[in-house]
Amino acid sequence: MDAQRKNSRSRRSWRWIAAFAVLNIIVLGYFLAPQTASEQIRRQLLSKLRAHYPHLTIAIASARIGQEGIVILEGIEFKTAPERKGQRSLPVLKVSRVEVHSDLALGQLWDRKSPLKPRKVIASDVVADLWQGDQGRWSLELLWPPLRVNDDCPQLEIRGGRLRIHRDDRLEVRPLEIDQIGATIDLAKCVDPKAFGQPALLAEAASSASMRFSIRAAAAFIESLQLTGEVGGGRFHVGGDARGVRLDPALASLLPLRLAARWEDLTRLSLLMDLRYDVQGPLRSPGGAAPWWRLSGDLPAAAANGLAAVKLAELAPHSDTQFAVDALVRDGRFDHPMLPQPLEQIRGQFALHDSGMEVLQAEARLGDADLRLSAAIDGWAADATWNGKLTASGLMINEALAAQIPGRVGLIWNEFHPEGPIDVDLNWTRASGRWSSHGSAELRGVDIQMSKFPYPVSQLKGRIEFDPLGARSHGLSGQVGGQTLSVAFEQSTGPRAAANWLQLAVDGPVPIDAPLIAALTPRGQPVSGLERFVRSLSPSGQVHLVAARWDRQIDGKPRKSIDLKVSGGMLRYQGFPYPLYDVRGTIAVQDDWTRLIGFQASNSDNAKIFCEGNYLKLPEET
Repeated sequence: MDAQRKNSRSRRSWRWIAAFAVLNIIVLGYFLAPQTASEQIRRQLLSKLRAHYPHLTIAIASARIGQEGIVILEGIEFKTAPERKGQRSLPVLKVSRVEVHSDLALGQLWDRKSPLKPRKVIASDVVADLWQGDQGRWSLELLWPPLRVNDDCPQLEIRGGRLRIHRDDRLEVRPLEIDQIGATIDLAKCVDPKAFGQPALLAEAASSASMRFSIRAAAAFIESLQLTGEVGGGRFHVGGDARGVRLDPALASLLPLRLAARWEDLTRLSLLMDLRYDVQGPLRSPGGAAPWWRLSGDLPAAAANGLAAVKLAELAPHSDTQFAVDALVRDGRFDHPMLPQPLEQIRGQFALHDSGMEVLQAEARLGDADLRLSAAIDGWAADATWNGKLTASGLMINEALAAQIPGRVGLIWNEFHPEGPIDVDLNWTRASGRWSSHGSAELRGVDIQMSKFPYPVSQLKGRIEFDPLGARSHGLSGQVGGQTLSVAFEQSTGPRAAANWLQLAVDGPVPIDAPLIAALTPRGQPVSGLERFVRSLSPSGQVHLVAARWDRQIDGKPRKSIDLKVSGGMLRYQGFPYPLYDVRGTIAVQDDWTRLIGFQASNSDNAKIFCEGNYLKLPEET
């Protein structure tokens, strides 16, 4: 009886031990199975990534399966694979955490297939390093084409992203950073991965793709960035805005080297602006050979260098792609060797679109001058037509500025050497690569020295009109030797050159001094016979320029006419050095013939002396 009782107890103990063991196996399996499955998922994904990107070193630190079947991947890194000993690996992409919301099919693991059927993928703390290699290839191009695990098109979301833009692939200079990047991409229909790398297939596949996306970001040089887009039916539409965009020389110095070399003028520019942009068009070029983003060819230099426009400008002649970029410049500064002073307080509205560019309203300060500009560029070709209007108030004209104004405005400088404040109303055009301009300038107290009579004239006021062939004025007035000078002229080139003329008159006498005598020879010319003759008289006193005119005869030969009245003067002629006092009379110059009319003077004994004379310059051979 006791033996039976002992056997019964032994059987019950073994039953409890077996039940406990089974329970432990179940519990252990419950806790270990997800870990084993997640590790297999990590290894399988890592294997596929390494096979797809053999040129990169890839790591996934860990994987686990969380609640509701969410697969969590952590510590994902993409780096370049060193090609030789001693070469360092460069960062491309780093993702701290990826959550894959998926319908798990763990049984697929036994068939070496991905168990993931993702509905949504969330990537957090994403850091992308953008740099350009020796061959001109950008780092993020190393991730193209992307890997697709299966045919699913999940929603993609990026949280807390950062884009680091490096100056070069040495990564020694602090990069530009765009941070606070958040993005959402809804893929309704994906591109077949077999099409990547085959332009013809990719063009067809891209045309059938369907998606929506939105991106937001910020940076030290961008207050906020918004971008939304839609792809479907073989077309795309992208729009958005950027607020508080700051450009300055410090920022330009951090740009990738090849961009910095192309956009050298950015190192001289500081801007604070807001942008709004909209782009839409077909996903393929008209011939269907390639999607729009793979079209070859560089942006015309005029657009790329002068405007830093996007490559979409190149698309306009090839497709019905339409784009519009509106910029509102709140403040800016531009310092360039071509400018006598920096442009400051730059403000305005600018519009770039597929048919060209418009400067709707722009204003700036150049020293004490207020500038206003409007302009339009018809198209993006290198020989595109430019039209514009510039008005300036209080502009200081000088040699450096005159040399940079397009067209023949420099002709005014060569003729008059003006320096002083002016108001300008300038219309300019560039057609077939040639500049021309026309308009007017209001002189507000300008000092000049005319080429034909380079006697200093101060406080010249009046209006000058100019066009591509020259300049003219019919009512300038200024000061010479304390007297009022009246000036009228027309100075042209080309077919109108024969009608050039200059007319002067002074309302009273001015001192006969060295500057006045030197002005009898046109600027840059050998000493004239008139100046030699006057100097031979050793004159002093006063002279009144009653009238003077320079023009051309019908046959084009230059001619001049000068009427001078001398008073209170003294002469000591070199040919007969006997001093004469209280000299008065008229000097009449007609081309090469100079006449002394009605001259009279007194000697030291108060005797009266009368003089009439002629001086004729003869050709050298006679």
